[in-house]
Amino acid sequence: HKFDLLGRKDKFLLHLSRSATLDGYAHVTAELGHDPHALVVEVGLPPACLTNPDLKIPTSAVLQLYELTAARAGVVDFGLRVARTRQFSNLGAVSLVMREQPTVRKAVAALAENIWAQAGGLSLEFDDTAGTVTISASIIHQPGTSTRQNVELALAVLVTLLRRFLGPRWAPEMVVFRHRKPANIALHIATFGCVPLFGQDLDAIVLRSADLDTQIPDADPGAAAQSARYLEFVAGRRTDDFAE
Repeated sequence: HKFDLLGRKDKFLLHLSRSATLDGYAHVTAELGHDPHALVVEVGLPPACLTNPDLKIPTSAVLQLYELTAARAGVVDFGLRVARTRQFSNLGAVSLVMREQPTVRKAVAALAENIWAQAGGLSLEFDDTAGTVTISASIIHQPGTSTRQNVELALAVLVTLLRRFLGPRWAPEMVVFRHRKPANIALHIATFGCVPLFGQDLDAIVLRSADLDTQIPDADPGAAAQSARYLEFVAGRRTDDFAE
């Protein structure tokens, strides 16, 4: 596949993601009565991305695929449906770094620092103020394209990761989205454990700072360092230069 990277007046950076960002996609798409392989090919991705989690694929194509599939299936919560199929192991080497951190705060910080190795163009930012923490998600995308499905997927997966450390009944204090409220938010409430707010200034979850200070039992700093070296071995070092 070829991508038009030259001849543009603006600098265009092609962000790449692991094809593991499509884990669960084929299953959910088939359940909705559509052919996942045909849709993958339609957006220019190789069919192998549905079976090999370590292919590097353009993040822009992943965004297009999720939005296209949601539109074809007529569902506004497609990203949440995929999120409910995800396991901790989906993050690959990033999950190894996270699980050996001493606190939940450091585990989430490790996720934010290394998320580029999983989903290029996705970033997590922290705002810790007066006992509450806001973790916002953003995805670099071309103007005019929607990131709704992938933003909801990212925040739902983040909540799932936090529940691994804080317990299955844990829920954030608040969930907010930039996009408009859909007619039916039943799956949103079931996924996040609270009623999200829509039409806000950012896409984020809000939680208590004390939750992030929770200790992670059996954390091994030595194993964390080894996992970080392994992640660098398999993913390389982060660079903003596509040629590298």
